[in-house]
Amino acid sequence: MDNPNDPFLVHLGNFNNHRKVFVEPIPGLFQKLKHNLASMPNTTFINAAVNSAAEGDADEGVHESKGTAVMFCVQSDKDSLANATQLPFWADQICSFSRDHIAKLLPQAQVSSFEVESLTVRQMLHQHDISNVLVVLIDTEGFDWQVVRQLPLHRASFRPVLIGFEHQHLSKGDQVAAADFLHGHGYAVIHDPQTFNTFALAMA
Repeated sequence: MDNPNDPFLVHLGNFNNHRKVFVEPIPGLFQKLKHNLASMPNTTFINAAVNSAAEGDADEGVHESKGTAVMFCVQSDKDSLANATQLPFWADQICSFSRDHIAKLLPQAQVSSFEVESLTVRQMLHQHDISNVLVVLIDTEGFDWQVVRQLPLHRASFRPVLIGFEHQHLSKGDQVAAADFLHGHGYAVIHDPQTFNTFALAMA
């Protein structure tokens, strides 16, 4: 594994008997992810974005085909030599559904757009036969609440012990909505101001 930015990846490699599912929509980053985690056992890689969906029954729409979405990404250093001297090393990993989000985060960056496949959370769980989920970790550059709200926590068969997401780029309203949603499903919610992450622990 080549110097992962996410410390959770180091620990996940210790759980050989547990299935790990990684979701990455951008083709180039998807191939890099597969390469970096090639030695990690029992992994599934999904090349798609998680799109937004209205709340409703957990089985609603699971048989629909994949859709598409447009995402915006910071151009890599090899695409723009100017970027190489101005941007942090992690910049080419930043992608979002919102061009404005990238402009706010890295105003000097050059941005490319990509059309990618997209799935709702329910479609992904169904189409990739994902069950007995213990941990959910989300980092979607300000889209985290739209993913959290799709988790079918009202189903007894879907009860992760830990749900983590980045709250740094969420509005105050979305942060409150996410915490209320998780509290309502029996989770204790902890905000870490140092890492800008929120963690929800199942209480029963």
